[in-house]
Amino acid sequence: MGELVIVTGDKTIDWMITEEGNPEVHHDDERLRAHVTVCWHPGGVFLLDRLVRSSVTDIPNVEVKCAYDRPLASQIRAYDNPYNHTFGVMKRLRKHNKKRGRVKSYSGFREAGQRRKNPPPTYDSTATVIAIDDASLGFRDNPDNWRNLIPPADSKINPWVLYKMSQKAATGMLWEQILERLHQKDDWLADKLVVVTTVARLRDAGAEISRDLSWERSVQDVASEILRNDAIQTLAQCRNVIVSFGPTGALFIQREDQKPTYTLIYDRERMEGEWEEAHSNGMMFGYGSALCAAVIRQLISDDKEIAGGIKMGLAAMDLIYQRGFGVGVELKFPEECLSGDYKTQREKVAKRFAVADIHPSSLDYHSSILDLYHHERAEIETLSMQVAKAGEGVLKDVPLGRFGELLTVNRTEIESLRAIRNLVVNYCNRISLSSEPISIAVFGAPGSGKSYAVKQLTEPLKMQDHEIKVLEFNLSQLNSSNDLVGALHRVRDVALQGSIPLVFWDEFDSPLRSERLGWLRYFLAPMQDGTFLQGETVHRIGPSVFVFAGGTSSRYDEFGKQAKDASPDSKALDFLSRIRGYIDVAGPDPEIPDDLHYMLRRALLLNSLFKKKKIGKDGHGNFRVDDEVIRAFLEVDTYHHGARSMRAIVETSTVGEGERFKRSSLPDLRQLNLHVEGSCFLGITRTSPPDFGFLPFNSESQ
Repeated sequence: MGELVIVTGDKTIDWMITEEGNPEVHHDDERLRAHVTVCWHPGGVFLLDRLVRSSVTDIPNVEVKCAYDRPLASQIRAYDNPYNHTFGVMKRLRKHNKKRGRVKSYSGFREAGQRRKNPPPTYDSTATVIAIDDASLGFRDNPDNWRNLIPPADSKINPWVLYKMSQKAATGMLWEQILERLHQKDDWLADKLVVVTTVARLRDAGAEISRDLSWERSVQDVASEILRNDAIQTLAQCRNVIVSFGPTGALFIQREDQKPTYTLIYDRERMEGEWEEAHSNGMMFGYGSALCAAVIRQLISDDKEIAGGIKMGLAAMDLIYQRGFGVGVELKFPEECLSGDYKTQREKVAKRFAVADIHPSSLDYHSSILDLYHHERAEIETLSMQVAKAGEGVLKDVPLGRFGELLTVNRTEIESLRAIRNLVVNYCNRISLSSEPISIAVFGAPGSGKSYAVKQLTEPLKMQDHEIKVLEFNLSQLNSSNDLVGALHRVRDVALQGSIPLVFWDEFDSPLRSERLGWLRYFLAPMQDGTFLQGETVHRIGPSVFVFAGGTSSRYDEFGKQAKDASPDSKALDFLSRIRGYIDVAGPDPEIPDDLHYMLRRALLLNSLFKKKKIGKDGHGNFRVDDEVIRAFLEVDTYHHGARSMRAIVETSTVGEGERFKRSSLPDLRQLNLHVEGSCFLGITRTSPPDFGFLPFNSESQ
């Protein structure tokens, strides 16, 4: 006997106006020269039906039935028919691929007309999976649509019920009926219900879920809101809930005896906003339906591993964006991305995703997935050796923060960098000539890479409407407030030219003529009002980003204590109140006594330095560096000048392009002493190394 999938839910038709040639219309007579075509596409339940069919084409004996007949072109009108309608504008892709396109903008929505009354659907009682596409467009609130859809509690047939919630999640008559059954003892539905929704819809319902900070924070926020937020608390009564973050990840929550487990399937490098920015050439819809189709395929397979289906669904979303719509009289959704023909492509994309089993109680707001998976010193040493040789690809099970050329695995640093990046992006998107500067602070040990971190963070923003121009001023080298006025004039000139000045005020916490924190009071007006005074003349600075880099404080908390203890005349607390965000940059040395992951930070930096030095590689793509040399870099107690010292040692080593980096390539003792305790460093290179190989390295590099 074969498998039967029933698909039902809200019916929609998606309309797209496709621009031909130049779409700009400035005068009324030009409207006749701006050619467009109109395409339509069966969406909602019809799209889900097609995607499910595509996903199971390579599985024998599977039948998919839609509760409604697919609309015919002759029946389709954009008014007064039984379908809901959405409207948008389509943009064609590159010139060499004009037959494909993506959505340029969405124009709105029109509810179904009420003039035609259709008979209620009938459902086959032998289904293996029942898929419900609920977009809050009328299906959920008319019992005729779903009467006899889900078998009763005492039924011998217990199908999987996949309930896709879109707008107004966890509300409506159908949901209330399902909740009543979840409260009944021995009702099979409690075990077989799978709810699929999106984090965006939970936010619409009032859930306070952070965006683009870290995957750890996202898991904590979703778990907390489902338990505590009245608007979505009923989801906590479901044993299987999938919360999608779009093409970047999903959280699968399972409950057994009220004890939830959380499985996060996530893109190791990108979160929601980062994916959207990297894929900004038009938009696609149907991601939720693609995820559901992949999960349904998994439910009718032998292993029933839902997390595996989620992973393939996320990969399919990415491929859907890459393919775009086929543009014609009827818009063609790239449903082939879920078919067996695209299995290899999906598996290739799926390698970007990691799977982490987490319980939010095991995470505080400082611990991370990295802490949970790698916390033994010996393992971290081994992993760091491999990262130094092979790069970040070795880290297959932890989130990475990539900002330009900066790569970090430190959760606190990732969250800080993303938070600051979001601040700067939002600021740049709403600036005007009258905008005041936005002020952020960055702290770290000397040589930790404070300026480098912020520059890498803002580097991609140069591709936006406003170019960012970097200016740097070291306040320890200025003598008076008059010198500061001159610096502010330079900032003002850049702003007047249409660029956004990214201004580094280095060592802002240095004294002014022996006055502790003496510079701070001179920044209050520029930070608050965007002005500065020269004689009796007030000058407006214009939009700019102020970055205050600490010189005497290595962390924000240290500076905060200084500010509280400072003289009231310094206005240190007033200065702090004007800071909109801060970053504590983790350097290559241990941050705290139990900090074992400093070796990973060193390994990532070391790998990038090997790339710049163009060290030779073996047949496996690993850098040809003696293990003793890497161990010395990883294990030496401290670097005198942080990351600058690591860079200096590599740069002054006598190893040519394409050559092997050997112990004899290192600088001599006197040169090493400039950056490390040289005898200690060289001593490490002469000790017998432990066994570092659980990844296959070329024997030449052992």
